[in-house]
Amino acid sequence: MNLSPSLACDSPLDMQIKSNLIADTFNLIGVKKFDRRKESMNKMKYRMKGVNGAPRGKSYNPTRYSNSSSFNTIKSNTLFTVTNTF
Repeated sequence: MNLSPSLACDSPLDMQIKSNLIADTFNLIGVKKFDRRKESMNKMKYRMKGVNGAPRGKSYNPTRYSNSSSFNTIKSNTLFTVTNTF
């Protein structure tokens, strides 16, 4: 039994056999193909999206101002409806 097999390739046949062996081994243990550009784009989209899928930046949070007098004045005028989309 060879305890430390060499992955060096001396011939094209050797290269084909060993590359298929490595690919099959990775497939068996569940290693997925990693694309650095795709992962970077996904990370950037996630950062720009924000916590709850809403765009980042200043946003209106009705619960933050619900106890203030100016909010109650605006709310009593009912120029707009506040809906909670959570």
